[in-house]
Amino acid sequence: MRAGKKVDRKMNGLLRMIDTKQHRYTCALCMEEVPELCRSHILPESFYSTAYDTKGRFPIFSSGSARPIGKLQQLGLREALLGQCCENKLSAWETYALGLMWNRTHEVGVDHGDHYVFRADYAKLKLFYLSLLWRMGVAKHEVFSGVQLGPKHTDRLHCMLRDSDPGREQCQNRM
Repeated sequence: MRAGKKVDRKMNGLLRMIDTKQHRYTCALCMEEVPELCRSHILPESFYSTAYDTKGRFPIFSSGSARPIGKLQQLGLREALLGQCCENKLSAWETYALGLMWNRTHEVGVDHGDHYVFRADYAKLKLFYLSLLWRMGVAKHEVFSGVQLGPKHTDRLHCMLRDSDPGREQCQNRM
């Protein structure tokens, strides 16, 4: 009987290995074939924190309804979207930005009395925000159906994120 179980385990492992080699997926960011896609979150988990009930769940609403859609969620909305390499790339920008937002990193600015100088890595912060917009634009979940970037903007954001290019750093105050 034991020999039969060993053979079954070996066969199941072999079948899984063969199955993995046959199925390839395309990462939505780099457009490369990958063996599997991550269950990528669309918005950072911390963005949902105020919506959680006492059991750690939250309702999902759609813009067209005042009532929750579907069942209560325990984690933020996720989709099979990115390969591991691209997931790591976006995660690095997210870690940096959330550290600034929740004041978990270095001092973010200096108060000079009459003015305040905000210190942040422009490229990382902008790429984080662009990644949120792009993820919501390409997400399939009903909640994000109202985010319609159009092909021109979707492609532009896609290229900027793929190439880690935040665009111009120019910001002019025209008061």
